[in-house]
Amino acid sequence: QVVNRRMGELLALPQNVSMGPHTQPEMLKRLWERGEYGRDDPDFASWFERFTRNGGYGGDGNPYELLRPTGRVIEVRGRSLPDGGAVQTFTDITERKQSETTLRAARDEADRSARAKAEFLAMMSHEIRSPMAGLLGIIELLCETPLAPEQLAMIELVQGSAAALLRVVNDILDFSKMEAGSLALNLEPVDPRQLIAAISEPTVLAAAAKGLRFTCDIAADVPDRVM
Repeated sequence: QVVNRRMGELLALPQNVSMGPHTQPEMLKRLWERGEYGRDDPDFASWFERFTRNGGYGGDGNPYELLRPTGRVIEVRGRSLPDGGAVQTFTDITERKQSETTLRAARDEADRSARAKAEFLAMMSHEIRSPMAGLLGIIELLCETPLAPEQLAMIELVQGSAAALLRVVNDILDFSKMEAGSLALNLEPVDPRQLIAAISEPTVLAAAAKGLRFTCDIAADVPDRVM
């Protein structure tokens, strides 16, 4: 029955209405007549009966958002009183809703960017892996042809570098799988000495070209196979 000045401003009520004692139906009827509620019922009385039956404005503490024709968003909260009445608060939350919309848009854009990056990495990895597999196949065939020891050593070095590059490409694909939450780890035997030799061979040549010496020292107790 009592409406303060601020509510009248928020809902654009005439001053004589917002400052005087009026019942809830009288207040809501003005808004209903202005089309600020859906015309789901042929008359206001039937609409208001259904409105109150469903808990009215915001029910007991649950907020209800009222979108004004001006685009402003009003949050309405209702609290029932022991005598059958209710206290309702009206808060303009337009700026908050706009900030939430902006943040959601920024988050969605970041998600799209991350997905695009992952898709690009996956696509490029596949595109690189196919010719690399062909290159490794040709190197294997070349190794089976008559070659001088020095030529065979160089071919094996090329073969090791190509295999290392293919592993990098596979790692990129694994990264994409990690982002998608679908990476599976496999338990496989590995020869540590062979692995270190394959990793160090290209580095030995690169170091020698710069006048540096690159060496690997593997302890005697390192096992021949690890999982």
